[in-house]
Amino acid sequence: MGQPTASSITVADHGSGVANANRLECVTTAAEERMHEWTMPDLAERMATRALATASRWFGIGVAAMPIVDIADRASLFVLLSSPQSLADEPLLVPFLQIGFFVAVGIGASATMRRHRRHVRPWFFAAAVVPLVAYVLNGGLGLSAGVAALALVFSYLQLRLAHDAPYEGPQRPPP
Repeated sequence: MGQPTASSITVADHGSGVANANRLECVTTAAEERMHEWTMPDLAERMATRALATASRWFGIGVAAMPIVDIADRASLFVLLSSPQSLADEPLLVPFLQIGFFVAVGIGASATMRRHRRHVRPWFFAAAVVPLVAYVLNGGLGLSAGVAALALVFSYLQLRLAHDAPYEGPQRPPP
């Protein structure tokens, strides 16, 4: 919490350092004063912006999770976490470069989702999910498909929250 503002405190001190509780009218913080200045469209826009940011993050995770988990599994990187000495002879540069590529793809997908126009986001979401569905149909269900599906479902729900946010007037539509 912030510091109380000087204009909102009325305290009578009777020399003993004890404030008269009857004269203490209201102690508010600067944040509480600003909160009363917000209007409903401001709150709706803030909620929509947060929902869009969350949807974009989880969308990037969902896009990148499936190939990253599969690459890590094929390269036995999960075994490396449990017993590092067992993989001392295997080269790990190629799997780490592949993982780095898909991390960059996920970051790019997240940034693109956040910057797309409001009515285009569902189409971008669908266009990004189609290759993942094809990947699942080709490779079968596994841990990577479950992780990606959870992230994409959460992203879809947050995207719907951002899309359905109420606003007043055409001058400031939600993000």
